[in-house]
Amino acid sequence: TFCRLYKTEKSGNKIDTNIYEYFLKRRDIYYSEAHCNTTLGRIKSGNFVSSCKEVMVTTRRRDTTKKTNPRIIKVYTSVIDTDYSKYIIQYRCVKTKSTIKDNIEILQTNSNADDEPIKKALEKIDMGLEDFIAHGEPSKECEKIDDGKKELLL
Repeated sequence: TFCRLYKTEKSGNKIDTNIYEYFLKRRDIYYSEAHCNTTLGRIKSGNFVSSCKEVMVTTRRRDTTKKTNPRIIKVYTSVIDTDYSKYIIQYRCVKTKSTIKDNIEILQTNSNADDEPIKKALEKIDMGLEDFIAHGEPSKECEKIDDGKKELLL
């Protein structure tokens, strides 16, 4: 994945998150969109499960595929560190029928924010920013997601 954007909304006890991402697979750029939900009670524990469904996948070479009957997958998340306003470091694990995909993510509310609090949090778990894949400046694809224009560059 070279761009992933989370948009989260809270309504009462429900937490709904839309995940928009671009990723490279077999030399093609894909765009996907997933809708996830969980509850505030689950999140407050720091370890929680979200039910997610991938509702759209697009490739540069093909038209958009809207999934008419999207499968529900469980996403397991553990919060490693957060300041509750600017960043979260989390472990994310997805189990599919054939594999387990997991990673540690650093999410920020502002991509231009100071990295110092994150560096200090990572030091506590014997990690550093250099342990993560740097994606550099936001790509054109990321800018399109952020502007709400979720189409692929052709």
